[in-house]
Amino acid sequence: MGINGQFPGPTIRAKAGDTIVVELTNRLHTEGVVIHWHGIRQIGTPWADGTASISQCAINPGESFEYRFKVDRVGLYSKPFRWTGEPQNHKMVVVEADGNYVEPFEVEDMDIYSGQSYSILLTTNQNPTFNYWISVGVRGREPKTPQALAILNYIPNPASQLPTSQPPLTPQWNDYNHSKVFANKIFALIGSPQPPKTHDRRIILLNTQNTINGFTKWALNNISLTLPPTPYLGSIKYGIHEAFDQKIPPDNYDDANYDIFNPALNPNSTFGNGVYTIKFKNTVDLILQNANALAKNVSEIHPWHLHGHDFWVLGYGEGKFRDEDEKKFNLENPPLRNTAVIFPYGWTALRFVANNPGVWAFHCHIEPHLHMGMGVVFAEGVRRVGKIPRAALACGLTASVNP
Repeated sequence: MGINGQFPGPTIRAKAGDTIVVELTNRLHTEGVVIHWHGIRQIGTPWADGTASISQCAINPGESFEYRFKVDRVGLYSKPFRWTGEPQNHKMVVVEADGNYVEPFEVEDMDIYSGQSYSILLTTNQNPTFNYWISVGVRGREPKTPQALAILNYIPNPASQLPTSQPPLTPQWNDYNHSKVFANKIFALIGSPQPPKTHDRRIILLNTQNTINGFTKWALNNISLTLPPTPYLGSIKYGIHEAFDQKIPPDNYDDANYDIFNPALNPNSTFGNGVYTIKFKNTVDLILQNANALAKNVSEIHPWHLHGHDFWVLGYGEGKFRDEDEKKFNLENPPLRNTAVIFPYGWTALRFVANNPGVWAFHCHIEPHLHMGMGVVFAEGVRRVGKIPRAALACGLTASVNP
């Protein structure tokens, strides 16, 4: 799918504080569309987040929707991809992650998962008469193709001049120790905001692969997310309770009896579309707990993305999260991110402040996993949300609402 005849779509360059206005017209014949502005927190404009059934109605064929929002900080916000890059004979210095400055650190290759972004500094300090390979490999999934190659072109050499040596090999797709070493090098730049020292609420989300009616699904605390026809933002703001399940999803799972290292004895799960309602300005800890999938000895890696917020990555751990693991949290200089990975058979601890009124998705950024139910929805301070544009309400039970 192209935008203005391009794929990927055109780049939007802006300064912090600028207001972006994009009118999206759907010229497809059958599919509804939205655009999610990945990494933009949409402070004051939650209806512009671009999440169908959560922040707005899908834009149907022939319809248009105006996205208007403010860019509140610097950063690179682009089409997410999964990448391990290694420029031959060159070091890279990482200076920014997901729009937040980090303490600079040097690496030979980058470990990037879907939804993440980095800014790096690369010094062209090698022999200028040569070009150099850049190797790109897949992480977390066994590749069926060889690693991709690009050329670091030293001017005035022609780009067609191939390097004379063999390209560097990227780490193995399942070398998670390599990934953990990279993740544990990331610390917030001195002077960055620190997290609150305590939390008001803790939500532990058990990530599992399940079956429903014979179909493979993903679930959190045994609930596989299905989105309702009426967007949450409008239905919550205008009190339309029948629009979605009013049963509150669980904050935990039966950790005393669940074996994360083996397939579940009962893999059956249930569909649900309930919402985690969070008190405005509360501090929330999110513990992502990984587990074995349906097949034995399989635990997949999952990059988790939070809309509307950044969170502090307080730490990673092996095995099952315990209360005493909180003592290991980094509260001094944890990095601020909007996407963090959970490693196989491990846990990841995140902390965020619910200070952005709206309804926000929190989900695995591997798109098939999301469509198979691997996500939850947070609602905070919705009564504080301003007038929602009519076009964001024009479906389901909010179609007759006059905002």
